[in-house]
Amino acid sequence: MRTILAILAVLFCSSTLLADIDGAQNRKNFYFFSHQQKVEFKPADHKSDLIQKKFGRSELKSSKNKLIEFNDHAFGIVTPRIAVQFKDSVVVEEKILSSIPFISMKQPIYKKNLYYFEFKDSDQAIDQANKLYQLRETKFSHPIFQFPVEHRSFQETEPLLDQQWHHLPTRYDQNQFQIGVNSISAWYKVQNPSPIKIAVIDLGFQVEHPDLQDAWAIHTEEIPDNNNDDDGNSYVDDTIGWNFDLDNDQLIYGSGASHGTAVAGILAAGKNGIGGVGVCPFCKLVPLVIYNDRQHAVDAFYYAKSRGVHVISNSWGYAIGTPRTDLLEQTISDVAKNGRDGLGTSIIFAMPNANINGCKGTSPDISAHPDVIAVSSVSKDGEKVEQSGYGSCLKFVGPSSNSGDGGIITTDRTGTKGYNKGDEGSDLSDL
Repeated sequence: MRTILAILAVLFCSSTLLADIDGAQNRKNFYFFSHQQKVEFKPADHKSDLIQKKFGRSELKSSKNKLIEFNDHAFGIVTPRIAVQFKDSVVVEEKILSSIPFISMKQPIYKKNLYYFEFKDSDQAIDQANKLYQLRETKFSHPIFQFPVEHRSFQETEPLLDQQWHHLPTRYDQNQFQIGVNSISAWYKVQNPSPIKIAVIDLGFQVEHPDLQDAWAIHTEEIPDNNNDDDGNSYVDDTIGWNFDLDNDQLIYGSGASHGTAVAGILAAGKNGIGGVGVCPFCKLVPLVIYNDRQHAVDAFYYAKSRGVHVISNSWGYAIGTPRTDLLEQTISDVAKNGRDGLGTSIIFAMPNANINGCKGTSPDISAHPDVIAVSSVSKDGEKVEQSGYGSCLKFVGPSSNSGDGGIITTDRTGTKGYNKGDEGSDLSDL
């Protein structure tokens, strides 16, 4: 067992620290380390209007954050927080922590020797992350970024079961070829199945949707609405899921709730005589809300692991060229290999909604992760959807549509805030 007190005491002596921070203010370019590679980026204050449109939120208002760009397509924000993973053999003592000039610290309960440190601003965070990375006692150390999350692989339309062509088997008749997943046949072959639990990481959900009432995996160890953390997992009243951006159980979250509601319906809308049916109406869903902060995505994956889910569905991603950081990369590997008490968890990511090879390049898409099942889309006639990703990392394709062909049918958020603009919850065209 080793400690790093002596090394840190030298590394973070005050005179060196102050000199480095002063010098950071005058730098034109910055860098961090990921996958043992140096990744450079530069300030992008002159593109604040463009980045604000991509984020659509108020992250840019904080003077502690820094607007950055990695190339002409990948923009983001570097926060004043860093993620540091010390090796398992290292004993992280209070004296070690006192050598790091952080403002606040968080140690997640789900990962040994993982620490989140917050500093006075993003410049100091970048410097401290790089210093800690140089220690042989760390697995990784890098800033926590925020990157705009993209919706993926969904075409909205009216959900009526007789129009859900994707549930039918693939067939060729009258000179017409049509694909399908034959889910209806599976429903009748499987009697009293044990529920498969699927975590859905997305931007929001209408959990009260009438066609999703039986779709949620209820967390029975938590007592609803008593304002207590009954199971001791640090999440209060997480009886259905969690919003990691707001740090509460509010799951209907802005315009993103339309996308998450649609994805939930594709997976597990009920056989209840309302609207359409999901491909697995017997499955139970754990809805998890994230936004742009990568730490929140990591928290969501580990929360899903703690709930014992079989599958984690991700119909989102980042712009091609956005760097992949060790914190999220190693989290995905850990959950994929060690979820369900070592049996493993299937992690599915949709490929980009663009005709682009997402599997190659210096910063390939998140769906190219080796422990991820990358999914893209084909149209009703079995052709590649024009605006869909491809590449050697692609594992499966699923039913979707080309623009104007009409997509697969799923649930829509009720009222005027969904994709369909009906204002009556009883109107099937709005379900």
